[in-house]
Amino acid sequence: GSIRPSLVAAAIFYRLGEAIYRPLWARPTWVGVALAVVVLLAVFSVLRGGVNDAVTNLNTSPEELMASERQMQDILRQPSVSRFLVVEADSPEQLLARAQVLESTLMRWSSETETSLRWRGLHQYLPAAAQQEQDRQLVAAKLYGPEGALALLCQKLGAQCAAPELPHQALTPAPFDKNITGFLPPLLQRDGRWYSLVTLGGDVSDAQLATLAGSVQGVTFVNQTSDLSSLLGRYRLSVSEILGFTLVLLAIGLA
Repeated sequence: GSIRPSLVAAAIFYRLGEAIYRPLWARPTWVGVALAVVVLLAVFSVLRGGVNDAVTNLNTSPEELMASERQMQDILRQPSVSRFLVVEADSPEQLLARAQVLESTLMRWSSETETSLRWRGLHQYLPAAAQQEQDRQLVAAKLYGPEGALALLCQKLGAQCAAPELPHQALTPAPFDKNITGFLPPLLQRDGRWYSLVTLGGDVSDAQLATLAGSVQGVTFVNQTSDLSSLLGRYRLSVSEILGFTLVLLAIGLA
């Protein structure tokens, strides 16, 4: 009958293996030395070169293109998509209040260090209710008060002016139109907690941003690139441990 191709391949593989195996089995010392040298070279290569788990290594774009993109973002003053601050609180009002404390901290630190740090958050468009009331009182006193700008202008013009009545109701996130909120930093609710992002821009180190975030309650600094690189490093370590354990068991079984 016909001979199966798989049997022919197995016979060829067996003859090749026997031809290589018999000379090696006759010189076990040399084989052990060669394997030891290969292992030592591999260990030396890893120790010398180290490991690099940065997720940016997966980006195959040329460095010139990356530099041009960073320059364009800086010119357009666009925030970074990988580094930001997360503000969390028990209510939207508490969240906006904490964001305003963060705003003061960032402004003070930026003026003291003279850095190019930029940020953008929901609190810049929607202040906390307490801040809105302070602003309303300031406008009422400086513009429409007895000695405000409107009274002085009317006095110089010799006209009778009536100050408009300012609304006392504070603006909250609820009545914000959906078409408007699409262009603003998000305000999210999850598991009874409220979250918002403060996007960042400028050349500031992660350590400095982490320190600033730690000085304000409810604020956390996030670097997605660094976090993903750390995750890849943990995966590499786990896979290496599993592979090493498998090789040890395989060696014991073969021995």
